[in-house]
Amino acid sequence: MPLNLSVPAPEQRTTLAVETRVDQVSAWLEKLLRGIPADAALAVCDAIAALNHHPLAASERLVLLERYRAAALELLPPLKAQFVIVPLPLPEKNRRIAELNRQLFVELANGYKIVLQDTLKEAGRTPLLAVQRGIASLGNVIATCYESYAPVPVGTWAEIHQLYRHAQHENLLDEPVQDGAASTSVADSFKQVLLLAVTDPYHLMQGEVIRVVDYTGRFARFAELRTDSGASGQGGIFLVSLDGDQPPKALPKMVSEVDGATAILLDTSRLTAQLSQQLGGLDAGITPADLLLPEAARDQAYRGLMKRLLKHWSLSVRRHFNRKHYRAELDICVGVRAIHYFLSGQQVYGVGSGASNGDLDFSPHKNVFVSSRWSILNESAGGMALTQVSEIYPQLRAGEIIGLKAEGSLRWNIAVVRWVKTNERNRLDLGIQMVAPYATAAAVRPAGTHTPFQPVLLLPEIPLFKQPPCVVAPRGMLQAQRGFVLEHEGQTTSQKASQLLESTAVFEQFQFAAE
Repeated sequence: MPLNLSVPAPEQRTTLAVETRVDQVSAWLEKLLRGIPADAALAVCDAIAALNHHPLAASERLVLLERYRAAALELLPPLKAQFVIVPLPLPEKNRRIAELNRQLFVELANGYKIVLQDTLKEAGRTPLLAVQRGIASLGNVIATCYESYAPVPVGTWAEIHQLYRHAQHENLLDEPVQDGAASTSVADSFKQVLLLAVTDPYHLMQGEVIRVVDYTGRFARFAELRTDSGASGQGGIFLVSLDGDQPPKALPKMVSEVDGATAILLDTSRLTAQLSQQLGGLDAGITPADLLLPEAARDQAYRGLMKRLLKHWSLSVRRHFNRKHYRAELDICVGVRAIHYFLSGQQVYGVGSGASNGDLDFSPHKNVFVSSRWSILNESAGGMALTQVSEIYPQLRAGEIIGLKAEGSLRWNIAVVRWVKTNERNRLDLGIQMVAPYATAAAVRPAGTHTPFQPVLLLPEIPLFKQPPCVVAPRGMLQAQRGFVLEHEGQTTSQKASQLLESTAVFEQFQFAAE
């Protein structure tokens, strides 16, 4: 079938420095990987880009690309460490590394697309490896965008769909492809990208995309690609438009089957059954290894992610409240300590009392914590979308707790950042979920210790949402079923943290009761 893929044009310039000897490339890469990861990634990216402009037989190009791909995958962990857990918006250095990571896999994808096109021009048999690697490389481009909360480049989904349709036409979807010690296929690589896209990825906390990619790499085979919605039709079915440039979406109610030439359905029912069994096994004390899960599955945060994946993959997510679109402004402050500061009349807790305040600047006339002005894009009963266009942002991440104050109001509402998006125009968008209409400032220290009290927030009981009174503390400060001393309104009491209601990378919310 005809392909319309975007690839660099070959150049016949003799001055173009391109190494095509496999042994020389391998030796160069081995030495390069011992250096600074960002410098190595830039050199590898430039080398692949040059190769993509250089005329070369498809079989020789494919061998070289495999060497470069192995190096790129080795560089992934140290590169990601420099942008996936950094508060947003990314500082310039970290943003460049994220873009470099994305461009590295764009160039790899271009190389594999060139192999495919050149082979087809010569009327050769479709190179299965090039198709699978092309989809996987473009999948890495998309994953990097989700990890850095950036838009997916135009045309990326369209090219993934083209590669899938070509493999489908050539009956190559389920042919095994060796990938290191494991075996994969075009269909599995395609399903991995689709499954990541339907996790509501811009709502994932920083670092969670890596875990989703790992999980789908292990279990994507349980998802199914089909043209009819099956017997249930009760959710867990997503529509993939193969002639478009969009990620999959929940299957509309009126659609029960599709034309396999232009669309396909992703059915996650078997995958969610597997996921549900694994969650049950973890709760029953079965080790992660026996469930084919990573060791991280012992952590409560990993299990929380698994439960959210179960939700996203098994049901069509529907909005519970209508969105109202209008323009208004409000102030936000970021983090437990900042909220505590504003709730306390812009007084820093512990100054002069011996509490630890880290490297805060308490010099005269210096604002220790600041708020920033944001515009409301839309609002519902459960949350809102905010935007700010500026050169200077507060440091934010998905999972951060924030305070919000409307113009003219004296009360700070409490919310959690659920998603963050950035673009090239100095604009930052947030999606937030309201947690409480107000909070009060308090402080705690673990029972039986003499450590300084540390700032926390007390949230009120909200009967409508069956939310009990709870305490919000920086992550790791309190532990479930452990006692703590609460300082509130000039009095100290003995309390016990009971149920953990929410845990993110930066804060934890506990129900508590007097001991």
